[in-house]
Amino acid sequence: MSAGIRAERLLPTRAGVWGMKHLLNRAPDTVFPAYYDRCYEGALTRILTPWSRWEIEALYRGAIYFRYSGILQRAYMAYESWACSGGHRNLATHYLLSAER
Repeated sequence: MSAGIRAERLLPTRAGVWGMKHLLNRAPDTVFPAYYDRCYEGALTRILTPWSRWEIEALYRGAIYFRYSGILQRAYMAYESWACSGGHRNLATHYLLSAER
């Protein structure tokens, strides 16, 4: 489970909306509750196993959420670089799925 998913579960929705508005200049009406159950590669693999053909591409794209602070963004990019180069695919922030039944 990635750090972003853990943070989403800990923060109340109002705190997330506040952060998106004040830190990322996002309109509050564009922020919606997100549920991240089974959103890591191991769980996605189990879900897709019955499919005839599938592929999961792990993407590490969470640094955009820290664009309000160059120091935090660089630190997070170092973390993502470590996760990506170390093959820690369950720590990816996004996944691109391709599957056929």
